[in-house]
Amino acid sequence: MDTVFRIIGYLSIPVVLVGVAAAIWSTLRERPLRSRTLLLAAGIGVAFLVVYDVLRGSEVSRPLAWLAAVAGGVLGTLWAGRSRLRLAAGEVVVKGEAWYLAVWGLAVVVAQVAALGGFGEGTPLGIYSVYMASGLALGVNAGLWVRMTRVREGAVAGLAACPHCGSAVETGVCDACGWRVLVASVPAVE
Repeated sequence: MDTVFRIIGYLSIPVVLVGVAAAIWSTLRERPLRSRTLLLAAGIGVAFLVVYDVLRGSEVSRPLAWLAAVAGGVLGTLWAGRSRLRLAAGEVVVKGEAWYLAVWGLAVVVAQVAALGGFGEGTPLGIYSVYMASGLALGVNAGLWVRMTRVREGAVAGLAACPHCGSAVETGVCDACGWRVLVASVPAVE
């Protein structure tokens, strides 16, 4: 049975890499940003983290592992601010940053290779990196959801909304965060 699990482990590496490559390709294109998509991505991240914690958490200090997840979440929330959001045809569209996906995929592959390569049951660094990367992915999705909500609220109020912080913009420069916005490119929803 050990051989079967090793084969599955090795086969999972290209599956993760292909999945991450597809997610990066999708993230780099401008696309509609929807609550259910963000919720699904966040849910998958949480489920992955919980399953990983159940399977591997006993190998490391859980408080330190969850601290790594929280640190990743904070970093992810900040990273979400780098994505460009705007209103187009009444919906929020995003052109995202995909580095967090590459970091997440790399962390999963490093942990998998460490476990399969005979480095014990897995190196603590590999396990901690998965916690941090999962927190990072969750933080990015949460940050995008907050920003999307702000842009929508500004649009519903009949104001042009800053795609960075969601505040109303009238002059081309957001008074709240100083972000330069071409007001004509961020139309209000009627």
